[in-house]
Amino acid sequence: MRRSPLLHPLAVLRTITGLSQKEFADLIGASTANVQAIELRKRRLTDSRAVRISLETGVDVGWLLSNRPKDPPMAEGGMGFDRCFFDQHRADVEFGHIGLAPTIAEGCLINCLGLIAAIMLKAHERGRCNLYVYKLQCSLKAIGADIGVGDGQTLLPSVKPKNSLADETVREFVRRFRAIVQAKESSKRQPRAGR
Repeated sequence: MRRSPLLHPLAVLRTITGLSQKEFADLIGASTANVQAIELRKRRLTDSRAVRISLETGVDVGWLLSNRPKDPPMAEGGMGFDRCFFDQHRADVEFGHIGLAPTIAEGCLINCLGLIAAIMLKAHERGRCNLYVYKLQCSLKAIGADIGVGDGQTLLPSVKPKNSLADETVREFVRRFRAIVQAKESSKRQPRAGR
């Protein structure tokens, strides 16, 4: 993938977010061609599009419309804009500013564990478990750093579930994962009929 020449604040913003042109276009409800044309200064960024971008990313509309990509990016309210600010803004947009209720948090944990298990199974099938574990650990460390808890390892001894549902969920996840892996391994070892 070619690097953007950063001719427009939109290109700077998109680069900070780490999104591709397609991902960014999807986020703001535009076409990839439109995003690319604005970044290359072939099309003007409209006020209404700038407002939509601001709502989705938290970036300051004035900075976005300034056409000065070398100026430091600003968030609404005059704060500096960086990837952490963007991630927090997206979390607030997606989940609200009030935090997750315990039942929603449990559902989120169960969904995340399911996704972790599904990807882990595919990694196991493809002989890429080492890469999976490495990438998962890197992701968790990055999340811990973004939240301000370092790599999170210091939290492990102090985290005690208030009820046993979370603990039971993790145990059930591990039990099911082991059963699936064992079933796949035994099916590989059994000779197929007709051979």
